[in-house]
Amino acid sequence: MSGVVPIKGHYGSKKGTPKYVTLYKTTSAKTAKAQPKYAGGRTVKAWTKVGRTRTDGLGKYKLSTRPGKTTWYCAWYAGDNSYWGAWTSVAKVTVR
Repeated sequence: MSGVVPIKGHYGSKKGTPKYVTLYKTTSAKTAKAQPKYAGGRTVKAWTKVGRTRTDGLGKYKLSTRPGKTTWYCAWYAGDNSYWGAWTSVAKVTVR
């Protein structure tokens, strides 16, 4: 999984301050209708933590995973002085 999140100090090609991104997964289509709720470092319902990675200076992140069946993923990134912390969109990975 890969993506880009907003980070403090990144404008155009100017690099900013890297931050951590935490990736979560679920195999339940019902649960995947919305992002998980974040409660002090723990998630609720059927979302489980896959891993944590650090972005580069442009906000790009990448985390390798190999799902055995169809899985939905969502990433959470912390806030900083410029942006609020938030969830990325839910992404579906179909395994045949």
